[in-house]
Amino acid sequence: MSGIHATCGLPAGARTASSCSAPIATGSKCCTRRPAFPTSGAPVALAATKYPALATIVDFIGRDGHVRSHAEHRVIEVETVSLNDLLVAHGAPRDVDFISIGTEGSEYEILEAFDFQRWNVLLFSVEHNRTGNEQKIEALMRRNGYRRRYSTYPIFDAWYRRIES
Repeated sequence: MSGIHATCGLPAGARTASSCSAPIATGSKCCTRRPAFPTSGAPVALAATKYPALATIVDFIGRDGHVRSHAEHRVIEVETVSLNDLLVAHGAPRDVDFISIGTEGSEYEILEAFDFQRWNVLLFSVEHNRTGNEQKIEALMRRNGYRRRYSTYPIFDAWYRRIES
């Protein structure tokens, strides 16, 4: 495995880094100002809140347990990027050590569209916020050869490790 990790699915403008336009390299982060989505290039309305890390696609408001934080927001039109395309755009190798997905409600849909055969990801951290998506994500990850680790910690994220075959 390379020393690669990717932090993907960032709400537009929620997190920035000077390495956003650089190729993925050992120890680097892959980030974007486009929200992750099952498909790339889809125009979507993003609910930008006073808490940038809680920005979410308008259609997903209320699915992440942060309803009150989304009560006041302004809508920004943005273009989406799929996790697959994000990795390709940043020159990610096939073997990726770690991907963290925290998109405030759309994590399941993003993973459902992810090409688990193309990318050999050792470890995922997936936000679920103790919502109904937790069980759906769990089943999807199991079907794709991952086992949940540390099920009691952290409370709002699930960690999945690829099962060695």
